Amino acid sequence: MDNKYGIEETLDMIAYFQSLADEMLEKKKDDGKISLGELITSLMTSAPDAFPAIIGVDKIDDELMELSEEERKTVLKSLLTVVRTYGKVFSKVQLKATE
Repeated sequence: MDNKYGIEETLDMIAYFQSLADEMLEKKKDDGKISLGELITSLMTSAPDAFPAIIGVDKIDDELMELSEEERKTVLKSLLTVVRTYGKVFSKVQLKATE
């Protein structure tokens, strides 16, 4: 059976969530917290990645139902990267020892 859908729209959605996670992680670097203003800035900064994701969202179900083994591995690897980044964003702040 030929795969007629590919994974482009799925990867666009994952790329958006990765972009948002990266922005939030960057905002957290200063004080270990993300303020509402920083969250809004992160959403606005990652907005260009949202447009391709939103446009193709209706095709993601079809793509996921027809993944080849190689596509499945690519999608899972991308998702794991996003999950790990969000884990860093939402992990508790580590206290540093003073010198």
